[in-house]
Amino acid sequence: MFDSSNIRLKGEFFYYSGNCDGSESVRLEIAENFIQALKSSYYRSVCIDVPECNAKYVNVTCGSTTTRRRRNIDSANNQHVIAKRQTHPYAYVVDFELSVPFQPAHSQSDEDRFDELDDILYQMVTVLQSEVKSGLFNIDGFTTDDYSIGVGIAEYDCPPGMRPKSTNAKCSMYLHIIIGYSGKCNILKTCHFVT
Repeated sequence: MFDSSNIRLKGEFFYYSGNCDGSESVRLEIAENFIQALKSSYYRSVCIDVPECNAKYVNVTCGSTTTRRRRNIDSANNQHVIAKRQTHPYAYVVDFELSVPFQPAHSQSDEDRFDELDDILYQMVTVLQSEVKSGLFNIDGFTTDDYSIGVGIAEYDCPPGMRPKSTNAKCSMYLHIIIGYSGKCNILKTCHFVT
């Protein structure tokens, strides 16, 4: 078992374009702009009780938007919604991650602290969404809109090969095995075992 020291929220940021030229210089420009926008962002303003909250850039890819489905937050209702973007044929996608340290108070349960930090992470997303609307993340030649940010579900940050337990800040070994045939698993299925 491994104790997780952070909670993370993975996300994607979409810069819509008419095509994907695949050039390294375009991806580098987008990455640099995104990093600069994060440095200028006020997302940390919601981290008063958690000064070590963080946002970081991970990767830039490009592809078709016709089959992408993303989770977004309806900031008016603080509800998760699924958005499907089809008005722009292609998008450069910046994978990013928000994180906050996981340190429950002495008498606080892991679950209660997770709920508090989960709320802070989604408040950070709300700040980023308002900054998209204000133009902080704009790049000449690319389009952003209200659905440019899509996020997943907050989870304990576990090292590679481990998965978070659902009830506490523990990470357990995770084996992803493809086998020929055994019980309910066969060559066409992937079997997942959590210890």
